[in-house]
Amino acid sequence: MIYSDSLINGFEVSGCEVPMMDQTNRILERIQKIKTAQVDGKRAPHKPLLILLALAHYQKGQRIVRFADIEQPLASLLRCWAPPIKSAPNPTKPWWHLKSDGFWEIHDLEQLGSEQTIKAYRQSSASFSSDVLHWLDTDDSALTSIAWLILQEHFFESTWDDILVQCELDIPAPFALSSSPSYIAAGTQDSASAVKRYRDSSFRRDVLKAYDYRCAVTDFQLSIGGVPIGCEAAHVKAHSFAGPDSVDNGLALEPTLHQLYDRGIWTLTDDCRILVSQEFSGSGSALERIRALHGKPIRSPMPGQPQPNIEYIRWHRDPKLGGVFRGPALPL
Repeated sequence: MIYSDSLINGFEVSGCEVPMMDQTNRILERIQKIKTAQVDGKRAPHKPLLILLALAHYQKGQRIVRFADIEQPLASLLRCWAPPIKSAPNPTKPWWHLKSDGFWEIHDLEQLGSEQTIKAYRQSSASFSSDVLHWLDTDDSALTSIAWLILQEHFFESTWDDILVQCELDIPAPFALSSSPSYIAAGTQDSASAVKRYRDSSFRRDVLKAYDYRCAVTDFQLSIGGVPIGCEAAHVKAHSFAGPDSVDNGLALEPTLHQLYDRGIWTLTDDCRILVSQEFSGSGSALERIRALHGKPIRSPMPGQPQPNIEYIRWHRDPKLGGVFRGPALPL
């Protein structure tokens, strides 16, 4: 790939070939630096969801994406994963603004810029930039690398499968994040910022041990052959948002409660009582079970183990700090 007046390793060169690994790293760095929107001060993952949808289209052989084809799926994703708003989700915003991040090209930019109506958007098409398409075309791991980086940067781990299913994106699972971050291009593994995101393999063991292998909410505990099963180690502050792999940032939770926590259905007060959101619906038994937890304290960890850190709790509870709780909560 030939670039003129390029910057390579801090040096400006002209008319030289950029090594593929350098180019790959630069693409991933641009993806890491995506400017996400804010909705009433809340984190809004509109652009990351558009990227995942565009990857799904590429996987199906569609290098060019038509807004008319992506409008409804993207609106559905925004309803599920973006902060709740009173008005309908607006898929035009990420479609238009993603171009500013350097790897998204609107093909009829001038026409759309002069007439930003929904009719004009529905006649619009776009694609990844030429360097991203070249990487996708020439490296079988590129699509997986981009997708997992987006998921890791912007969403709780327990939600990844649901997001991928909804996007209709089929990629291999990263079975051992802590020891084999092979789904990220090799060049990024040496960067301190990237390494810090990989989960410490001792996190699960230490958190479950701290809570005596019991769910901190329901006291659920089960074992088979003397091996505890049925509980997971959840991050209070998301790992993808610099939440540390420490016991004071962990809770032992049943899988369903873990997923509901990561989806913002419930959160904690500063004194570790449960707050349940008003913004969900379900079957009678599900509503009864979850709402019955409202106002109840969680179990404390074993003596000598740290309590959940208030700063991490507040992060999860307050969307303006980056958290995911879908307030308002039920009245106490």
